[in-house]
Amino acid sequence: MKMRSLIRLVIVSLIATLFLLNESANATSCSENSICKWYPAAAIVFLGTAVTENTEPDGSVRTRFSVQEAFKGTSETEVLVVSEKDFMGLGFMHFRIGDKYLVVAGRSEDGKFTIGSCNPSMPSNLAVAELNFLRKLAGKKLQNSILFGIAARLDMEDEGGFKNLDPLTGAKIKIVGSAGHSIILETVVDQNGYFEFENISAGTYQVTAELPKTLQPISVQINLEANACASTKLITSWNGHIAGKALKSDNVPIKEAHLSLIRDITMRGQAIGGYTDENGKYIFEPIQPGRYIVGLLDTPVETPSDEYPFPPLFYPNATAVERATWIDIAPGQKLDNIDFHVPDFEPRSIRVEILWVDKKPAQHAQVFIEYEQSYCWKRTCVTNYYTADELGHAMFNAYGDGKIRVYALLKKESSVEWISEAKELNLNDLPHHITLILTTPNKNNTSRETPITLPK
Repeated sequence: MKMRSLIRLVIVSLIATLFLLNESANATSCSENSICKWYPAAAIVFLGTAVTENTEPDGSVRTRFSVQEAFKGTSETEVLVVSEKDFMGLGFMHFRIGDKYLVVAGRSEDGKFTIGSCNPSMPSNLAVAELNFLRKLAGKKLQNSILFGIAARLDMEDEGGFKNLDPLTGAKIKIVGSAGHSIILETVVDQNGYFEFENISAGTYQVTAELPKTLQPISVQINLEANACASTKLITSWNGHIAGKALKSDNVPIKEAHLSLIRDITMRGQAIGGYTDENGKYIFEPIQPGRYIVGLLDTPVETPSDEYPFPPLFYPNATAVERATWIDIAPGQKLDNIDFHVPDFEPRSIRVEILWVDKKPAQHAQVFIEYEQSYCWKRTCVTNYYTADELGHAMFNAYGDGKIRVYALLKKESSVEWISEAKELNLNDLPHHITLILTTPNKNNTSRETPITLPK
């Protein structure tokens, strides 16, 4: 019986985040989402705090804002904004209650202020450049071309809120190139991360931040029209990395094994994920300075199996995260030999019989295994499983000397999941032949995309 994966974890790297924040003015279908392009046609532009949010039956999201600073279209202290899908089914921008935003909205035929996909509305701490520009513009028409932006460093641990954007105060910004001739201009980032170039000719420019080697290099291309503005965000990060390889005792590479980069043991679920390649090599980059633990198979996605015959491990070969070696990395430091040399572990054979309450076999039930040292221990978040045969029998090998927890799940034709009790086994106590009874419908969830609820 082959172990299968219900889902594959999609790891969105920091590099991808930086690319999205730094995309050039003509890079994607959302390339025109700058304040420069949206301001002239916008019905309302303001700085405000999200107070309430409600989702309507049609799926649209209504957010009420308290207005702190109005730039266009309103003198009210509160404004209701509706986020709707566009013709491609995109949209539904959500605002975090209590956070402050620069909001740019149009007006629908029935008079509502609306936003859709590619809208330039953003958290206020990302809108330093846009707010400076709007205050400077103050409702006046541009008399010349201006190129402006923000230059900042994004910390790795940010989870969508971008709370730690640190201005690159004093960094030199250079623009090179223009349609028809070469031009070089320089300016310096101010204490808020803002920079601008005024009275420059229309054309195409390469905008580059001169940064120390401890930071990721960053450069973007901008198109500037006559008597218009263009904006960009030069967002960088620390340039360090941790790299190594995972090998079996015979030096055979451990291919496509999942790893996690842990900064805080109490928040292992927020660790950065990665995989070894065909040669067993891996790399985490870019990462900021700090202390880290590297885990191997400490994940709900890939768990110990005959393909990966070892328990979850933590560098260098600890079988518990508390005994792992912390890795210290300085700004921009690159560590390249953080290797796993995985010893051989004797397989522990586990036989499982899954039955219904009436003792009939639970054909093709799914059997899930949690390892004591893994992140998923008693969290019921494992996504890999073994499938029972027509007699309700399953057999698998477990590895290591610790404990495992085994439970079964089966979805009936009614789409209701039925769950067994969870049995805890010590792998040193052999043999193991256990029976699991599917006794309880999982009323809270009908999909393994969310954690299941086990009976007491």
